[in-house]
Amino acid sequence: MSEWLLVLVVPFRFVPTVLFTICYCVGGRSQKWVRRYVGPALFLSSCAILAQVLGSVSWKILVLCIYAPLLTLPYSKNYERGIYASALAAAGLISGICLGHWQLGILQAYMAAGATAFFLLDHPETAVSEEALISLMSVCVIPFMF
Repeated sequence: MSEWLLVLVVPFRFVPTVLFTICYCVGGRSQKWVRRYVGPALFLSSCAILAQVLGSVSWKILVLCIYAPLLTLPYSKNYERGIYASALAAAGLISGICLGHWQLGILQAYMAAGATAFFLLDHPETAVSEEALISLMSVCVIPFMF
């Protein structure tokens, strides 16, 4: 792909993350199934579509399947938050290594763990802000790995 075409593709790399963040916030209000099942399904399917469009589909994209069960983990008690953050940090690192972008894997791991650690210490004014930031930082680098 030419550089100009790659520039035009950049906004579409944010689509999976935005879809996941919306579902995560909606599920935080009352419908937990939207957060736990619809969000991860939309995130993973839109990542797969994006990889197909970019022509970067290979067996390596299957590594994203490790996110399916992890994104459905509960996130209400402090110990659950720790498990969620650790699991997503490990998945980010594994994804980066398997997809050939270990630097992005380290960045994703740091962001996923850092967001949860930060919000254990300090909570924003609204739960929606916290949910949006946690969901955003949990997956935002993944679409840039392929």
